[in-house]
Amino acid sequence: MEDVVKANPKSYPLIKSSSSFNRAESDKNLLLKSSSSSQKLLTNVENLKKAWKATHDLTKDDWHEWMRRFSVALLKESPSYALHQCLSLAQMYHPLARSLFNYGFYSCWRELDKEAKMDCVINLKRAYGASEIPPEILHTLLNLAEFLEHNQDPLPMPITHKILGDLAEKNHAYAKALHYKEIEFQNNPTSCIEALISINNQLGLPEAAGGILTYAQQQQGMDLKESWYEKLLYWEEALAAYEAKQEEDPDNCDLTVGRLRCYHALGDWESVTQLSQQVWKTQINPKFRAQVAPIAAAGFLHLQKYEMMTNFIEKIDEEGVKGAFYRAIVACHQGKFSDSKKLIYKAREYLDIELTALVSESYERAYPMLCIVQQLSELEEVIEYKKQPDRREVIREMWKKRILGVERSVGIWRSILSVRSLALSREEDVDVYLKYSSLLQSQGRYRASQAILMSLTKKSSNIKFTKIDPRVAYHYIKYLWVAGSKTGALQGARSFVKGGQGGREQARMFHNIAKWKLQLEGTREESSLTDVLTACKSCIEHADGSNWYKAWHLWAAMNFEAVSFYEKNDSSKARKKIVKHLVAAVQGFFRSITLSPRNSLQDTLRLLTLMFKHGGDKSAEAALMLGFATVSVDTWLQVIPQVIARIHSPSKSVRNLVKELLTTVGTHHPQALVYPLTVASTSSSDPTNIANIVLKEMKENRESEKLVEQARLVSSELIRVSINWFESWSVAFETASNQFFKENDPDGMVQTLLPLHVQLEAGPETQNEVSFVHLYGRRLGEAHTLLKMYTNLGDIIHLHHAWDHYRFIFIAISRLPFLAKIDLAHVSPSLISAQDLDLAVPGTYQANKEIVRIKKINPILSVLTSKQRPRKMTVVGDNGRDYPFLLKGHEDLRQDERVMQLFGLVNTLLAEGEHTSKLHLQITRYEAIPLSPNSGLIEWVPGCLTLLDVIKKQREESGIELKYEQSQEEKFAPKMQYDLLTAMQKVEVYNFAIASTPGDEFAKELWLRSPNSETWLVRRTHFTRSLALMSMVGYILGLGDRHLSNIMFETSTGKVLHIDFGDCFEVLRHRDKYPEKIPFRLTRMLIHAMEVSGIEGNFRSTCEWVMGLLRDNKESLMAVLEAFVYDPLVNWRLEGGEEKTEEKKSESEMGGEGSEGQLNLSEPTPIAKRPQPKPPKEIEKERERREKGKEVEGRGGLEMSEGIEEDVQQAEVLNERAVEVITRVSKKLTGQDFSHEVLDVEAQVHKLVEQATR
Repeated sequence: MEDVVKANPKSYPLIKSSSSFNRAESDKNLLLKSSSSSQKLLTNVENLKKAWKATHDLTKDDWHEWMRRFSVALLKESPSYALHQCLSLAQMYHPLARSLFNYGFYSCWRELDKEAKMDCVINLKRAYGASEIPPEILHTLLNLAEFLEHNQDPLPMPITHKILGDLAEKNHAYAKALHYKEIEFQNNPTSCIEALISINNQLGLPEAAGGILTYAQQQQGMDLKESWYEKLLYWEEALAAYEAKQEEDPDNCDLTVGRLRCYHALGDWESVTQLSQQVWKTQINPKFRAQVAPIAAAGFLHLQKYEMMTNFIEKIDEEGVKGAFYRAIVACHQGKFSDSKKLIYKAREYLDIELTALVSESYERAYPMLCIVQQLSELEEVIEYKKQPDRREVIREMWKKRILGVERSVGIWRSILSVRSLALSREEDVDVYLKYSSLLQSQGRYRASQAILMSLTKKSSNIKFTKIDPRVAYHYIKYLWVAGSKTGALQGARSFVKGGQGGREQARMFHNIAKWKLQLEGTREESSLTDVLTACKSCIEHADGSNWYKAWHLWAAMNFEAVSFYEKNDSSKARKKIVKHLVAAVQGFFRSITLSPRNSLQDTLRLLTLMFKHGGDKSAEAALMLGFATVSVDTWLQVIPQVIARIHSPSKSVRNLVKELLTTVGTHHPQALVYPLTVASTSSSDPTNIANIVLKEMKENRESEKLVEQARLVSSELIRVSINWFESWSVAFETASNQFFKENDPDGMVQTLLPLHVQLEAGPETQNEVSFVHLYGRRLGEAHTLLKMYTNLGDIIHLHHAWDHYRFIFIAISRLPFLAKIDLAHVSPSLISAQDLDLAVPGTYQANKEIVRIKKINPILSVLTSKQRPRKMTVVGDNGRDYPFLLKGHEDLRQDERVMQLFGLVNTLLAEGEHTSKLHLQITRYEAIPLSPNSGLIEWVPGCLTLLDVIKKQREESGIELKYEQSQEEKFAPKMQYDLLTAMQKVEVYNFAIASTPGDEFAKELWLRSPNSETWLVRRTHFTRSLALMSMVGYILGLGDRHLSNIMFETSTGKVLHIDFGDCFEVLRHRDKYPEKIPFRLTRMLIHAMEVSGIEGNFRSTCEWVMGLLRDNKESLMAVLEAFVYDPLVNWRLEGGEEKTEEKKSESEMGGEGSEGQLNLSEPTPIAKRPQPKPPKEIEKERERREKGKEVEGRGGLEMSEGIEEDVQQAEVLNERAVEVITRVSKKLTGQDFSHEVLDVEAQVHKLVEQATR
């Protein structure tokens, strides 16, 4: 653990690797230990040679006997005493021998000489190549090869990666095949591209397969084959390639069949049937006709030309699924229902064997075949539909519900609807066909979508939207917009609403008009804003019962925009309009929150923004008070941090609204409010503080009284434990020395140290504090007296005398031994006695779920060795579970808390995205619970390591120093010379250093620590996708400082977890020294850990899906990010991009060789470095300014002192910077971050990846 912590300067949650991650390493260590022990046995090589001897003429039974004999012999001859002891049981129970096969083989393999190893390999090669070897034995031998590779002792030649890859693919061990083919690809890319595409498709990784194709084209300059396009389902590209080739070779049957497959996949049934009939007359080759027949039959089926199917069906093998299925359809159409049922039964029999095998391998790969089973069942229902008219309504409703549960795949929907067309026409099933049309649009099949819509309109041209079914008209107009005819869609929408058709479609069309008008014209002009608001209002008026969430949400959002628009104008007329739209926005947001089907965070935050900004307006205040009663109290749980941040609002009305809100939440959810309110109350002892008032009211409630006291106790004691007096004084000395000696700010130094002196005078409460007072109390008392003398007299010499004491104490504290453990008995006995509390375990409370209360806090805390020395503590819940936390001092966790809110919203969006939901993309979050402005608890995320830890371990095992590249740079260009080099020369040095290592440490570690290829592939895919996800989200957030200790790796899943969110909104981009220009971290080590095509494939596809999702939900994200930027309690350091001094200081800055302008506390201060005494007049002015500041504080801050005026000026600068930040985020979410032109998602992602990797 100590090594892990040293590499993690931010001290975020870390634990040792999970058992699953280290399984391969543990296996190896077990064998090494057992084989090298004093119990080591001798190995009889001749017996092993007899056991592994194999010939090509063995039968399946012979191979089973060979495997049994070999497995037992390995245990018998194993030098490992532990394995040898399993021999007797293994002889009686063969599955045990099989499960120990890898371990037995490896223990014996290490004892063999070169000649014996070669004999073994030759016999294994015979086994690998045997035609009669059973699949399960071949799988065992493939596992053996993989096991040896994991232990970095792979099988030697002549067993090559190509042989193993081909065998794995043949045996359907696709993950293993992928691993071997990727190794082969690195040596000979051209030989295995098609195999890699095929294997990735078999594994359900089409994006990775597409990445291979892109890589081959861009990096290798290879000519692409038609079959590659087909395997990737790039049907239009494949069709173009086939057509181009067939122009040169018109009679090539293979090219004709290829074209037919493409037409089939694209749903171009006219082309399928025409080409089929054309070639059917000219080609009589039976093999060719057998290929054409099922495609042609499908084409006529979809065109409902059932009689035309007959000629082609005769050429389809009846002893197969397709032959029986198509014959059953024709029989059903002809009314031969009994024959049709018999054929359905036969088709099921043919499916049985193949489906059973596929389901056991993968549900995803078996899914298309399961849909054939559904088609067969629905064909039976078609027969029932035709025979029993009274059952038709029931069957229709059942079909409508069933298809909504089917995967949203064009091919699958098309197949199911083709069967239903035997019973239902499109006009009888309009709603389902409209959904199918929308599905086609979502997958870019615009021509096919238009064909469906045209068939439903029953017109070929000159469509009048007021004369056709409103449902069809609505979808056709929507199709026009999606297909790119923006102006035509808007004109059609206006024509539709003028016709006054259908209430539901009318409301939806007004909603579209508002959205489309907004997209085309924006809200820069008042006329455009008015038009959009008019459409929104009409949408609400036509919505069913005014209960449509989307209508109210858009109405509220546009009124919010109107308020912002008119705020730029100071006229009285504009003020009236602000009030009008303000009330409408408030009412709209409350209605939207009430109707919201999912997370209402964005609406709630926008509502709070209006409340904090305009709560002083009487109309708005009245609307807010009325609205509070209309929404669930649970709504406010997600925004408690933002509400509490405004308890000190200068507006009395806003403070009253905040109090009302907190009181209501505290009554219904005291557990959710008690921690944050306790934190807010500790910042001020003023009884008029809202936090204190609400807590007092909660105490008056008998149910909450005990809760409040327990929260105060736990919170205050955890703060005490997070940083003891030794540490707090040491840190204060560092800060104060910087203020006094470097910044020449003696008053700042006094303000830093004075609170600690006051705390010291209050007296010690624990053994630890008693020890501190015993050691340093006298000296600190004398130093305090000197501070008071400076405060009264203004003579700076008193501070220099005080520093004599401070320096002595600092040196003494720095020499104290490091404590790895803390006993609560010494630092907080109150926490030990705090047991069986009513208080919930921090971060676990959820509304309407059982409360997990604190049973006790484990008395021993571990201290991590990083600079901040956080403590790992465990809270035991009353459910028996342990809840580990990291207790941190000297760090504001409110930033982490806010970012976790954003991640929660993003996760909600990801769960609803078309692509992201299928991939189960989610950001790994952790609870962050602030206890004070500079301390708090972080949920301990189990099974995580930093990327730096992982790479460091791999390099240590390989005998490579961690900073090898840096040492190579220094060899090429010594440090003194490096600064004199030109930019191009520095690039040359950098390239030289990079070329000195392969940069594949993380990829190797990922492979070696996974127990098998299947686990490795899952983890690698999770790693790539989660890295892409966080790259896009981090870019929108402007997240910087992404060094390898701030990116963590979940060992059990492979997912990437980011920590330390102190540098958001691109603050590091604006710092003077070493500004960060890249959008996210994407270095060669991360790229090498992805699939063989690198960023092409899963990474790029996931980036595009995530960015598209974020852009589609711009409004929601902007609402959250705006609330963050303007949060008064969170310092995002927007006013400047200076480095975080506390974290960036080197060890030498305190107690070592002091840098220029910095105090070296271990040495006396040179006179030249000392701040000089100020003239008496200046001292008097300072005293007057301090007194004036105290008077202002006493009057509640209603008057401005000179210092407060400076704060106001700084606030104006900060507000200006905040506007820049929000504008920048908005541009990112609209694709305008690189130019004024709007980039599409693919172009934007391409630019970002290019920036990150150049």
